[in-house]
Amino acid sequence: MSAIPLPASPFSNRTAIRPFDLRARAGQLATWLTALLLLAAAFFAGPASAAIDLRVESRPIGNPIEAYVTVTDAAGNPVGGLTAGSFTLTLDGVAVPIQPSDFSLPPSANPAKNVSIVFAMDYSPSTVGDPRSAMENAVVDFINSMSADDYAAIVKFNSTNPSKASVVQPFTRVGATGGKDSLVNAAMLPYPGAFTNVYDGINVALDHFVSPPDGVTLPSGPKAVVLISDGQDNASINTQSFVIDKASSLGIPVFTIAVGTPGTDGSNLMNALAARTGGNYISAPTTTEVTAAYATISSRLDNGYLLSFVSSITDCNPHTLSVTVAGQGTTETRFTRCDATTGPVTVPNVVNQTQAAATTSLTGAGLVIGTVTQQSNATVPAGRVSSQNPAAGVGVVAGSAVNLVVSTGPVPVPGPTMVTVPNVVNQTQAAATTAIQGVQLLVGTISQRSSTTVAAGNVISQSPAAGSSLASGSAVSLVVSTGPVAVPNLVNLTQAAATTALTGSGLALGAVSQQSSATVPSGSVVSQNPAAGTSVAAGSAVALVVSTGPVAPPPPPPPPPSNGGGGGGGGSMGFWTLGFGLGLAALAAGRRRRRA
Repeated sequence: MSAIPLPASPFSNRTAIRPFDLRARAGQLATWLTALLLLAAAFFAGPASAAIDLRVESRPIGNPIEAYVTVTDAAGNPVGGLTAGSFTLTLDGVAVPIQPSDFSLPPSANPAKNVSIVFAMDYSPSTVGDPRSAMENAVVDFINSMSADDYAAIVKFNSTNPSKASVVQPFTRVGATGGKDSLVNAAMLPYPGAFTNVYDGINVALDHFVSPPDGVTLPSGPKAVVLISDGQDNASINTQSFVIDKASSLGIPVFTIAVGTPGTDGSNLMNALAARTGGNYISAPTTTEVTAAYATISSRLDNGYLLSFVSSITDCNPHTLSVTVAGQGTTETRFTRCDATTGPVTVPNVVNQTQAAATTSLTGAGLVIGTVTQQSNATVPAGRVSSQNPAAGVGVVAGSAVNLVVSTGPVPVPGPTMVTVPNVVNQTQAAATTAIQGVQLLVGTISQRSSTTVAAGNVISQSPAAGSSLASGSAVSLVVSTGPVAVPNLVNLTQAAATTALTGSGLALGAVSQQSSATVPSGSVVSQNPAAGTSVAAGSAVALVVSTGPVAPPPPPPPPPSNGGGGGGGGSMGFWTLGFGLGLAALAAGRRRRRA
């Protein structure tokens, strides 16, 4: 199949393409001739630069064969203005006439047609990392580029998820209020679990086409399942033949995008799903190629001209269909057409019936009950049929078997798994995080505190404590050490400055006492405890001794008392007075002799 250049926005020309109808200008022969000459000049001015993609849907065999033809120009833009006369078909070399009634414009140019798609997304471990991110982003891009009246739904699958394969977002009109947001959010939702069950995922997607939500009528136009997986199916309940027959009977093509490393088995599986249902298989090992694959599929669905014709082929042999687009080129593809389920008896619809009622309906129609399997289903009550194969409305021969899947009801929500909290005290924060996450717990709030006993960066304490029993997914909070705090030197600082220095270091002011000092000014710190440089825990208190200044000199001795009293000290005082009197008498006698 020829390569197709990818348009930047596959749906961007939805309202711009209009058919160019030459018959509207058939009024005058001159106009016809002029138009033909102009077209011829354009065609022969240079080599054709368009790319043509041909996709065939040949089942069920009771319907006409449908050929979808997408034509893009050199810039990758869809070519509009084509009519039934622009196409020439041959089947195994024999010309196939195409009448105007057999021709339909693509949805991008036909407001009466819109696209309906179910994205089937593989959430097994083989798609983690870049493939999963690419898958989710590409689905979001696809949805964002869809027309307002297109419909999309999202199915996710892996076999150990409680739902195994389920519709995480039912059919939603893209342009409905909140419709696009709901689809985008669903595309990004996690779907934890392991093991690949591709066929179960496709089966759920096909069932959603059979039973869309109440009130939803899907529009006329292309319908498809778009599957992304590595194809390494190892857990499906359903089989490849089951889903291929189901898709074929419903006329729903399965487009497959192979990611990761599918290997031979995975590639064969994905190729068979596409080839036998009328879809396309695209290998996309890189992120860029996944995005390109979705763009390719969206372009083919939205821009494919439909050419349909009746065919009696039922032999299951390969056949070649060739299409030539006037002025653009020719391409061809091979397909098979057979269906062992076609016959005179129409299969009744037994979905949502009890198994007993379904058995009565089928046997009453001349059919028999085939394999009955059980599977959980979030929307179908236990004991009722959630799906059937062949699907309702398919013609089969009398006595054919119809396989049923009977619902066991929704998967019970399991109670929380209890785990034991590990001891992470004294471990580094990184090691503690690894230990906590290793038992399916989460690291909660992390706070910091200094410690003189626990090294910086290690855990001081945890909550809940080691040995506690918690539900998996619960959080464990940690207090991590910043190490000890060094006490600053406060001596000779004023009390106010010392207080500021302490609080700035994460310490507290302790007891303050006063002491005189001949060397430290009043109001400044004489000493501190603990001493400067000591390692302490944050918040510790430091006591200060603040100077009151130097010691004051002692006061002079008091004067002696006068001799007026008698009393106990009179003897000595009398002697002192007598001496003083004798001295005065002698001095007077001396003065008298000098006068004489």
